[in-house]
Amino acid sequence: MAEWVTIIEASRILNVSQDVVRRYARDGRLPSRREQAPHGGNQWLVELPEGEWEDDFKDRVHSIAQQVTPWWWPTRAREGEVHYVDGLGVEEIEALFLCGLMTDNIWSAVGHDPALRCPGCLEEVEKRGLPLETRE
Repeated sequence: MAEWVTIIEASRILNVSQDVVRRYARDGRLPSRREQAPHGGNQWLVELPEGEWEDDFKDRVHSIAQQVTPWWWPTRAREGEVHYVDGLGVEEIEALFLCGLMTDNIWSAVGHDPALRCPGCLEEVEKRGLPLETRE
């Protein structure tokens, strides 16, 4: 059954900006309708897509990610352990590594020494059956 929500709720649920939700509604890529708001006036509602959904930006980021290394440095200094990226935030570069570490940015670890790989990330890579090799 279709779930209709406000633009603000859709933004939160789909993890995209309200502008993206509005644009997709205008373009007909997210069904939308206008109805009377409980507090008076009118409001726009959009129908949430069923199943997995990604906006164009996330789709493009994931496509690029498949072409480059999954291993990244968590600091500009490129010291310590190299981590495997599990996911990236939408609004800004915010990385979640497989070991659970989060950073507010990432730096490429292309050509890194495999001995520097985080043991927690390596354990998760093995558990999930992810590729160890870099895609450089």
